[in-house]
Amino acid sequence: MSRRSKVSLGASIEYLNIGRVYDRIVLQPNETLIFIALLMTDEASPFPFVKPPLPPGDTYHAVDVFTGLDTPYTIPKGYTWAVLGYWWSFDQRVEGKMYYDGFHTESLYEEAYRTHYEHTIMPDYSIADPTGASAHTIDYTFTNLGSSDMKGYFWVTGKLIMVGTEKPETKRVKCKYCGYEHIVDRRATWVTCPKCGLKTLYYPILFGDEVSR
Repeated sequence: MSRRSKVSLGASIEYLNIGRVYDRIVLQPNETLIFIALLMTDEASPFPFVKPPLPPGDTYHAVDVFTGLDTPYTIPKGYTWAVLGYWWSFDQRVEGKMYYDGFHTESLYEEAYRTHYEHTIMPDYSIADPTGASAHTIDYTFTNLGSSDMKGYFWVTGKLIMVGTEKPETKRVKCKYCGYEHIVDRRATWVTCPKCGLKTLYYPILFGDEVSR
């Protein structure tokens, strides 16, 4: 596959195609990024979205890379959300589903060893609640339809847009190793779990006016 992408934390996302920048998305002061991901591999990693290979017939939920919490991901009250792009590739047949507020809205059925990259105008989920009057949930699930343990990855990027609230100062994170949940500064990256003492590496939550452009 000749198309490649590069994602940079901060004020923008640059998508590269054979070394040429063909699009640039600049975050506004009231916007931050959402990365929801799943990587299935035998290799050890401190990132919370990295999980062991998925056995046949079993299902994983994707993970919020900023907090380590499995989806459903909650879009807080006072925010809206829009998708920017999808990436995925698996070594087994897979069924993927996306749910918005518990309603099934998107599906993927992919054969093994295929790579999908999509960077287009996606559904804007602010249509249902443009003022962010209520909280909403997004869930991504993946079921292994193959005959062997499944390896591969899924990644979705979106923008979280503040429309009726103040910036948070904290986030609830989940320890990759023992599952303990606790509150940390939203900018925190390497976090030592107060229960098991192991470190998980999270992405910081940064808004467009907090990073260099």
